[in-house]
Amino acid sequence: MWTDGHVEVARAHLLGPWLYHELLNSHRSGVSDGMLSVLRRDYLHSSLASMERDARLKRLLASFDARGIRVVLLKGAYLGRIVYRNPALRPMDDVDILVAEDKFEEAKNVPASLGYVLQVDALDPMHRELHPALAYVHKSRPRDAVDLHRGLWFMDYYRLSSSVVHQESSETELEGRRVSYLSPELNFIHVALHNLTHSGGLRDWLDLVLLVTRLSIDWDRLLALGQTLDVLRPLHWVLKELSRHWGVAVPPHVRQAVAEYEPHWLEDLVIRHRLRYLWRFASRFRYIDDRRDKLAYLRVSLFPSAAYRNAVVGTTAWVPYLRAKFRLFVHLGRC
Repeated sequence: MWTDGHVEVARAHLLGPWLYHELLNSHRSGVSDGMLSVLRRDYLHSSLASMERDARLKRLLASFDARGIRVVLLKGAYLGRIVYRNPALRPMDDVDILVAEDKFEEAKNVPASLGYVLQVDALDPMHRELHPALAYVHKSRPRDAVDLHRGLWFMDYYRLSSSVVHQESSETELEGRRVSYLSPELNFIHVALHNLTHSGGLRDWLDLVLLVTRLSIDWDRLLALGQTLDVLRPLHWVLKELSRHWGVAVPPHVRQAVAEYEPHWLEDLVIRHRLRYLWRFASRFRYIDDRRDKLAYLRVSLFPSAAYRNAVVGTTAWVPYLRAKFRLFVHLGRC
């Protein structure tokens, strides 16, 4: 019963390479030769992109290693190797790297030394702690991007304890260089919260399903970490979705524990409300103590510098910037 529409939906969610690999092992898939050819092309393109990305990642890791900076690979760089077991099956837009807070300023020099340029800096240098990641893109390869994280923060509300995050990571070797991965349980939490932050698509849910089924998640450990990191509410919504629509067998005591948690009044607003992006912006002020600093941050957010406007829309003019922000707000409101 497969149609071209099914295949196009899968491809739109970047599932073409994975679907091709799965269909090769299915003797009764019902997929036409033409559809399979399209998916095969996706797989081959993804394989080439994966090899190129691995070569660039090797250079990045070597540079971090030379400076004695320990890095934790997040999201796609971890999922492709450990969960999908083939990086070509899990396309990714950028490489996400986490470093310790006290190494962040030094780590910023690594992408720059390899030809990467900062896309957009924080609105105000005084409030960079409200923006826990910097996005870099290579100046000669626009699709070669790196996100450098100083911490794990989601929906402008959930800030994971850095000490717990680094305790829950273990060192291994990749391409002859030192690298660390989060534990399977913390990886599940990280991917789950990232999914909610960006209103994830099919691939993001598949990431979570494969994390559970292929890595044998320790549910009690996951629950304990969720309590320690104070993320039981987002876990409640994610586990509910996985249980209802993805066939994941969540133990009853885990479902009960996350369901009984009494959330802060802001939590469901930043997770699920139609205007959640406005609520998320408002929640940032919880991390600014002084009232004058709150007003200063609001001012630079509403009236950013010319340099920031130019970085966002390519011009310092106000009208294109406001138009872009309005379109973004409308788009996010529909997500």
